[in-house]
Amino acid sequence: MIKNILKKTAIFGIMFAFIFISASMIVSAENSTDTDIIIVKEKPVTIRIDHGSISFTVKNENKNVTKVSIIDALSAAEAILSDDEMKNVMAGTKTQIVLRVVPLYESGVSKTDLAYIEDAISELRTDMPQLKKRNFVDISIKIKTGHDDWKEIYELNSPIKLMMGIPSYYEDIGDNYYVLSISDGKVKMHEDLDMKPNKITFETNSLSTHTLVFNAEEQETSSKVIDEEESKLSLSFLSDDSVGWFLAATVLIVALIRDRVKAVNRKNTKKR
Repeated sequence: MIKNILKKTAIFGIMFAFIFISASMIVSAENSTDTDIIIVKEKPVTIRIDHGSISFTVKNENKNVTKVSIIDALSAAEAILSDDEMKNVMAGTKTQIVLRVVPLYESGVSKTDLAYIEDAISELRTDMPQLKKRNFVDISIKIKTGHDDWKEIYELNSPIKLMMGIPSYYEDIGDNYYVLSISDGKVKMHEDLDMKPNKITFETNSLSTHTLVFNAEEQETSSKVIDEEESKLSLSFLSDDSVGWFLAATVLIVALIRDRVKAVNRKNTKKR
């Protein structure tokens, strides 16, 4: 009897935990405040707006290279959906939004975009001569409203805030990273908004190629400082009193040996 009660209790506990975890991913926009910013990372997130809902999914195609998260899902929805689409959501329509992030090799970037990026970096190197390219990523968004087909989004109503992870093989280089985005043939440089280590947060209104860049000037300056400190250590070693006495003794011994050799040579000359 006791065993049956324990089994039933365990089953109800597991069911409750499952329901709680599922429900925790559904957020009501009516009760949200400015401090309740909804972040979309690995797991899909659904927000309720009046009678409808919006589901967010972030698809990072290669998490080992780049992972992107949406910061503030409600603001992102307003930036992505049109006024009519938002009204349909409020009336009860279920809408899905998928943000897709694809890492690119330089060969995968269009020649036009690559030319824009190279020109922008050349101009930026006037103030940041050590600016270097790192990763290229393509960011795109698709939406599905109700029973309609999936639709690609090409323009945003306003910028969306994203957080991009810095690949582990770049972590030790430094913290001064930036993101370059392309919109209407113009390249914009985005600075880090939160300065979290190994991450960069930025706002963009571009749905195209984004380039992670790094200003290596600080790193090289640090290396020069280290070299100078090592040189100072070497000089201080030479100026140590004990080392000074050792060098003086060495010079004296060399002088005595030299004089002794000269005396022997003179003696041999006389015998001849």
